[in-house]
Amino acid sequence: MSLDSSTIEPVPASIRLSARFQHWVRSTRSFCIWQGLWESRRRQAWIFEGMTVTDWRNLAGCLADFLTARRVVRGWPLVIKIDTTPLCNLHCSVCIHAEPRGNPILARQHFHASQRMSVARFQQIVDEIRGRVHALTLHFLGDPLMHPELDTLCRIASCAGINTHISTNFSFHMEHRRIKDLLTSGLTHLSVCIDGLTQSVYDRTRSGGKIDRVLDNLRTACQVRRELHLRHPHIEVQYLLFNHNSHELPRARRLCHNLGVDQFTVLPGNPYNYSDAEPENFEVVNARRPGWLPMCFWPFFTMLIKYNGDVIPCCEHRSASQYTTNHDACRVLGNVFDSSVWAVWNSHAYQQVRSTVSNPLAASTQPGHHTNFCSACQRLFDLRRLRWAGTYADSIPPPSAQSSTPRADHPPAPCPPLAEHANPSACCEKPRHSLARGGIP
Repeated sequence: MSLDSSTIEPVPASIRLSARFQHWVRSTRSFCIWQGLWESRRRQAWIFEGMTVTDWRNLAGCLADFLTARRVVRGWPLVIKIDTTPLCNLHCSVCIHAEPRGNPILARQHFHASQRMSVARFQQIVDEIRGRVHALTLHFLGDPLMHPELDTLCRIASCAGINTHISTNFSFHMEHRRIKDLLTSGLTHLSVCIDGLTQSVYDRTRSGGKIDRVLDNLRTACQVRRELHLRHPHIEVQYLLFNHNSHELPRARRLCHNLGVDQFTVLPGNPYNYSDAEPENFEVVNARRPGWLPMCFWPFFTMLIKYNGDVIPCCEHRSASQYTTNHDACRVLGNVFDSSVWAVWNSHAYQQVRSTVSNPLAASTQPGHHTNFCSACQRLFDLRRLRWAGTYADSIPPPSAQSSTPRADHPPAPCPPLAEHANPSACCEKPRHSLARGGIP
């Protein structure tokens, strides 16, 4: 990680007006609507494409449940996010895989090679949601390419008529056959994260990654899709904009256009770390007064399932607590393998979450509200920061002073055993919140 404190300003002057507008929108009670519309527009290639009458009816049910703030919902989740594996090959500065550098939350992160969902358990989820849920995204805090059977998972979902999306740093040694298998697996949407075109710029935030490797894989993916006349996957390049990489943006846009990329998305980068937004860094001052709509759309439209089946309602709050040694901080709502997706979706814990986002003021007076997943959420409560958000970013030394020694308590994530796909020994290298999650793939 090589983001030093002298360049932590997230965006250049050319888009500060947009950033101020985003801050204003975020402070309004209608933020959830703005965010939902933005995400739907950006992800329309895999969220809405191929929807049947049943899918549209389910979407209408989700909207009705949201507009009426129902505790017990009638519709299934519009999108389910499955964390197929939390493992990653990089140490991105914004992520939970970053070097701790004295950060106690990052020091508590715990990863091991067995943390990935099996094909059988993934099949169990798909069998239940077939014909009910239209879209899956197969990543959360890890890189999905760390799962050795990712193409099999995509194929299972495709056979069930479910669209799939993955976001990857693409900084892997991938042979032509491995890329071809991925592109022909039925994957609907592929997002590739490129935050610069030169290694010195790219490595500022994507620590441990190799930009030449990323571009080679992207070039091969576009070529394979063109040669095989594939309609899918829709290929998107995501460019997180910082001061240090803004000068390479025009050239990156032209390069992606020439390669045949379908979508080039520019997002404001997050100069801090997800751990900065953890509830333990804040004190709740008071709950916000409810508006005419729920203050968050997540509990009505989406569900996040971790690799072991544990469920949380969103990927924005408590994200840095999900893989720590402090299991109580996870605040899971249930486990789909102990019961079912539908049982968890309408469980008492999920109903409490929907009540909280609909009326945080009333929910804060209920016994045990401090144990609710949404407790101390920046969207629902006025908070007082106990620790300054810049602590982590300011602790990062200049590039010349950085060490490439891996963390002792966080050994390099094992390369997926892609026996017939790629060279396992060269697959990966390890030298590796705000509400607008700039910086997450």
